[in-house]
Amino acid sequence: MKKPDLYLGFGIAVLAVVLSASASLFFLPLAVPLFDCDEERRAEVESPDGRHAAQVFERDCGATTSAVTHVNLRPTAKAFDRDGSGVIHAGEVLTVTGPVRIGLVWLDNENLEIRTEGQIQGTFLAQPAWRHVNIHYAVLTR
Repeated sequence: MKKPDLYLGFGIAVLAVVLSASASLFFLPLAVPLFDCDEERRAEVESPDGRHAAQVFERDCGATTSAVTHVNLRPTAKAFDRDGSGVIHAGEVLTVTGPVRIGLVWLDNENLEIRTEGQIQGTFLAQPAWRHVNIHYAVLTR
C-alpha cells in the first residue's frame, strides 16, 4: 500500500516542474526589453574648468522608430547610466528628430551654446538650463 503514495508524490513533483517551466516561458519575454537601443556618441566637450561634459549622441532604436539626436550634460567624474533598453536619459537638455549636426561650445563654466545647422524639424526637448549651467541655442546658416 506504499506504492500509491510514491506515485502521488512523483506526480506532484512532475506537475510542479511542468508548471514552473510554463511560468518561466510566460514571464521571460516580460523581462527582456521591448526595444534595444544604440546610443552612439558623436561629440564631447568639457567645460573650461573640467567639471562638466556635454555630449552629443545619436540614438537608434531600430527600424520601427525614428532616430534622434540629443545632447546630455554630466559631471566629468560620473558616467552616464543607461536604462533597460540602452537609452541615456540623465542630463538630457536637447532632443531632436533624426540625425542632426550639432556643435557644442562652452562660453564659460556656466554657459553652454548648442549650435545646429539650419532649422530643426521635430524638437522634443530644449531645456534652458541644467543644474547651474545655462543653455543657449544658435542656428547656423550655411
